Amino acid sequence: ARAAAGAGDRHAFEEAWSGAWGLLRRMDDERVPPGTMVELARAAAMVRDWDRMEQAVRHGQKGADGRGRDHPGLDRFLDTLRGEAP
Repeated sequence: ARAAAGAGDRHAFEEAWSGAWGLLRRMDDERVPPGTMVELARAAAMVRDWDRMEQAVRHGQKGADGRGRDHPGLDRFLDTLRGEAP
């Protein structure tokens, strides 16, 4: 999804996004690596799809919370979006 977004190929992004979420729906939230959600959020941000970006961030937070820990990559990404990153 991120490669397609970076290439500006919205159609390929849509297909990759759908495929990724199809896989994610079959997994327990706690088993999804938070980095996966960071990359999906970045891809959505690259194509300015704010709803999907938020979806990925929330899903990443949900999984991290379920594991009882934070994910620094997700936190940095959120800080960047908020304009709080150095």
